[in-house]
This record gives sequence, structure tokens and C-alpha cells, in this order.
Amino acid sequence: MIKEDYINNAGFCPAPWNEIYISPQGEIDNCCVGNNKLGNVKSSDIEEVVLGSKQIKIKQEMLSSSLPSGCSNCNTSGPTLRTNYLEWFNDYAPSEFYQTPSNFNLNYLDLRWRNTCNSACVYCSPTYSSLWAQELGVNEKINVDSLDKLKAFIEPYIPTLKKVYLAGGEPLLIKDNEWLLEKLLASNPDCEIVVNTNLSSIDNRIAELLNEMTSVQWIVSIDSTKDQYEYIRYGSKWSVFESNLKKLIRRVGIHGKTDPGLCSFQMVYCSLNTTGIFDAVDYLSNMGFSSNNMNLYYVHGGTGSGWLDPRNLPKEYVDTSIDVLQSRLEQSKDSNFTSKIKTLNEIINTPISPTPGYLDPSMVEGTFYEELAKLDIRRNLNSQQIFPHLYK
Repeated sequence: MIKEDYINNAGFCPAPWNEIYISPQGEIDNCCVGNNKLGNVKSSDIEEVVLGSKQIKIKQEMLSSSLPSGCSNCNTSGPTLRTNYLEWFNDYAPSEFYQTPSNFNLNYLDLRWRNTCNSACVYCSPTYSSLWAQELGVNEKINVDSLDKLKAFIEPYIPTLKKVYLAGGEPLLIKDNEWLLEKLLASNPDCEIVVNTNLSSIDNRIAELLNEMTSVQWIVSIDSTKDQYEYIRYGSKWSVFESNLKKLIRRVGIHGKTDPGLCSFQMVYCSLNTTGIFDAVDYLSNMGFSSNNMNLYYVHGGTGSGWLDPRNLPKEYVDTSIDVLQSRLEQSKDSNFTSKIKTLNEIINTPISPTPGYLDPSMVEGTFYEELAKLDIRRNLNSQQIFPHLYK
């Protein structure tokens, strides 16, 4: 099978043979971290994009152990999306299927119809949040004709889809997901669904349809608690999150038993929550979830770009953040969670290397507070009151 035959080929990934990713702006790629820029639903024939010469060239490069330039975001030296794909897609097709670059079957769909979202998280953008787009006065929408074209391409594959990843935006607010889930229930109810949600709305038709599917994995976003949660995830309310999480705990046992393993948590570690993120960890642990189900991600992948990277904070606060990570590392008893903390610790202990166009490190500290001030003014918030430890 694929895992055994191709795992030692550092350039190979099964995604181009099995998957398409559609961004909220209609961009088509092989996965959510790819930068192959295959086309756009607005101007391209999707079938020609998926089966075309550019895609075939990418597959040929992979088979020759050469990592395509558009796949460089997925560093093959450690656990990456490619690593997950080798595991997930292992049973989708025999190894022989991958020997022919022209082969394609849509087994995995990463679909983000629109950027519709009622949150504007500090680390997000108009690309994935309509609230951000509204706040900044930009238009990031895909048009209706393009959505219809996308549905026409997807529909023939619906009976044989193996896995669908729903994100956005906020997938439980994107009406087109009703169409997809109704089609799946009619012809493919056993298709595995992964839904990445802010959990702001789970009492609607989309949630009802998810409840009827056989296999649903919930990925819930949470980065802190209480007022810090509401600042970081602007537009979200902590009281609503708490109420809906309790409903979800009851609901993940759709078929007779509650299984917290059907729910995991996506947590972004940034300059605003180097301590608060562990308040969220403790809160979830008290709710009965294993820390192994809590996935910690360094903001923007630890690239060092942006004011939200904790390394842009005053040194005293960076040192405190490192101490907190070290303490949590010593306390952790769950292997997966321990490895996540180690990764955060390694990144925050690695100095940012200035790159062309990047601010001089001596200027960054001031930029952090300038950006907070801009957010406070636009959103009528008070970061000094919510994060007093950052201002002392």
C-alpha cells in the first residue's frame, strides 16, 4: 500500500491524486498549505485544472522524488500535513494508482465555500473571516455562479467520497454545507466528516445534518478563556462557547455513547495568550477532555512574521513565557501534548532572523503595542484592562 511504498520518497504526497482544496475566494490547490496555484473556480474549468498539464507535472516531480516548489510550505523533515496524508490515504487506492500521473479520484475534499464567519480572530484575515472583511472594508466573496460550478464538479464524486473537511469561515454558518450534507446523507452517509468550528452555533440545520452522519470529528477552536477569549476571538462570546461545548459533549455520543475522543481542540499560541492558552487547557481538562486531544499551534507557523509572534514581546515577558512552557512540559503526562509543548518551546527559544522587508528587531516591541492600540480603537476594546501583564 501507499504508506510502505512511498514513505521514503521525500518528494511524494498522495494529495494530487486524491484531493482538491477550494479557498473561500475560489482558489484551487492540492491542499490547504499548498501554493501550486492550480487555478480559480471563477475563471477555470475545475476538471481541466485537476487533470491538466500543470497537475500532471507536479505528480511527475513527486514520483521522481523532487518536491514541487509549490509544496515547500510542507517541510518534509518532520510531522506535516503530508505525514498525515500518507496515513489517512493509505487505504484510498493501491500503490499502482499513484504510478500514473493522469490518475485522479476525488476521495478527500477540503472545502471552504465562503469566508462567512461571526468571529474576527486577531490572527485571522478577511480571507477567512467575513467579519474581518467587513471591518476592513474589503470584499473577499466568491460569486454564486462559481459556487454553482463547484457544486456541479463535486456532485458526481459524492457517492464515493471518503473524507470531507469543512472549514471556512465558520462551516456551521455556511449555507452551502446544507446542500453537501443532504447529498451525502442520501448516497454516502458513512463518509467521514471533519468540521473545524468556533462552536458559536450548533442549533441549526447544518448541525442537525451532521448529527445524522455516521462519522463526524469535531475540531473546536479555543485559545484562552473568558475576556481574553473574547478579545482574541473577537465576535465570539465565552458564555455561548461554554453552553455549546456542553451541548456538544452530550451530542458527540450521537449513536448512544459520549466519546470525548470525537472532539479535539485547535489552539493558536500567540503573544496575547502565552499564559492564557493554558487556562483553556485546564478548563478543557476539567471538562473531561484529554490533553492529547488539544493541538497547540505556534502563530503563523513560527515564521517570525507579524506582531503576534511572542518573540516580538519585551524580553522579560518572553522569558516568563518560556518559564511557563518549561513548567507545563514538566507537568505533562500525555505524549502527544508533550510534543506540542516541546515544539512551542523550541520555536520561542529560536531568535527571529530578520528578513528583507521585515522590521528591525529593535522596532518590533513598539509595533506590538501600536497594533494592539489599533485593534482597541477599531473594536472599542481595552487591551490594557484585559491583558494587564503585557503593560506592567
